[in-house]
Amino acid sequence: MAIEAQALQYPFIDPLEAEEFKRCKFSAYYWWVVLHELLGHGTGRMMVEREPGQYNFDINNPPTDPVTGEPIRSWYKPGQTWTGQFEDLSTTVDECRAELVGAYLMDDVELLELFGFTETSEIRAADCMLCQHLQPATTKN
Repeated sequence: MAIEAQALQYPFIDPLEAEEFKRCKFSAYYWWVVLHELLGHGTGRMMVEREPGQYNFDINNPPTDPVTGEPIRSWYKPGQTWTGQFEDLSTTVDECRAELVGAYLMDDVELLELFGFTETSEIRAADCMLCQHLQPATTKN
């Protein structure tokens, strides 16, 4: 972030938005990272059968699959792990999930208000949302 702060321009951001971006980019990026780390990586529960017949959830009333709305039908069997099942993709998929959770939650006005970004604060929730959407346009790679 320190090196990026020395950048004189943002080649892929409209000059009319560049000043606004510079004004609130660090606050927006900081809270996106917080959401990425705490909720993207730090939440969720793996459904596991620890040993035959012993589950970390109620097998008679299993959790609902958020995609289908139906009870889950599969879970990790004894000895299976996330990295064991997904191997080389496990880290990539986990990072992708955390990125998406952070970005999705940065568009939640009520959540941003909890962090102090209100309609009357110096940096508003709308400013954070704009910066979040402009952030990918700040690199030349």
